[in-house]
Amino acid sequence: MLPSSKLLGLLAAAAAVVLLLHSQQLPGWDGKELLAGHQRAQAQPACRLQDGGGAGGAGTFAPPLDYRALFNSSRSLEVLARVETGCSWEHSGQTSDLRIPPVLHFVHLPDAEQLISTASAKGASFHLEWALSCMKMYPRYEHLYWDHSAARTLLERRYPSFLPIFDAFPFDMQRADSIRYFIMHRIGGVYFDADVLCYRPAEDLWAGADVVLQGTQDPEFLASAVLASVPGHPFWMHTVDVLKQRFEQFRDELGHILDLTGPFMLRSALKEFLFGSDGDELNARVAGGTYEGPAPAGANRSSVVRIHPQGSYFTPCAWADQDCHKKVAAMQRFGIVPPHMAGYHLYRGSWWGTAEGNPNSHDDKVGAAASEGS
Repeated sequence: MLPSSKLLGLLAAAAAVVLLLHSQQLPGWDGKELLAGHQRAQAQPACRLQDGGGAGGAGTFAPPLDYRALFNSSRSLEVLARVETGCSWEHSGQTSDLRIPPVLHFVHLPDAEQLISTASAKGASFHLEWALSCMKMYPRYEHLYWDHSAARTLLERRYPSFLPIFDAFPFDMQRADSIRYFIMHRIGGVYFDADVLCYRPAEDLWAGADVVLQGTQDPEFLASAVLASVPGHPFWMHTVDVLKQRFEQFRDELGHILDLTGPFMLRSALKEFLFGSDGDELNARVAGGTYEGPAPAGANRSSVVRIHPQGSYFTPCAWADQDCHKKVAAMQRFGIVPPHMAGYHLYRGSWWGTAEGNPNSHDDKVGAAASEGS
């Protein structure tokens, strides 16, 4: 009787012969190409850095004592360098058909020192605990922070023609608005504003979609506080084209934010991308729904753009609905999460230039309390 090791070797050799003979009888089946494809996949580097996104190790998130360790843009540039080499993202969760890469993006300009100082000031319009609540909900995701230097590096490397516009903006908020569209195009993943609080993972709301956006009941408004996308989706370059047109339109009035780089501009870009010039069609349907659109370059399937309506996803309230914001604040005090919500965009609007931000989103304590209990 043959030793078990030799027997296993003979069985493996026999299986290889059968597989080779079988492949010769099946048209279009190329065993060598299949093996080569597997080897290419194995050789492709991972986009995720070795220590993952969570500061506490794989599958956990433990915020460091010094926030500067979290909001460090050098990590963003390291991941960007890997993306430039053609790296791959892999999800470790259980949600099927999840196309959006496992990476969270946070943008605050000019830098982390100003971010921490603003969030720590008395009467601050946002708190770092809100961003931490999102990091906690996605411990296996890469967590990236983009400051002015990192944003400009991305443009210099991949989109240099936009630099004159980027530098011409009078406000950092306009630069922060615009760079998120380039981040979505180049790296993909999920972008969160500083005034977004996370209740639970939203992967089930992203599954099967290439771009996921937040709709509202305002026909002129599309929230830009939460963006999710596969890399390379043509919607983002279309958005940049619309932004460039708006820049020329408002060249003598560059103080505009909502119309030039923010939610009003994003709404127009989506309208043109999905429906061309048919604005009535957009206004009637864009409050929520799933649409097919142009696919990313090289994709062999249709592209899916999903718009979650107000009252779900991350927007329970219209920005000016003070009664709704009060109701959500009261629910959070009792540990109740509004149904159909993965988080809460508080519409604090730090870019308004006042310490209080949006006066309709009045309770700035509830977000920190909720994140501690999440």
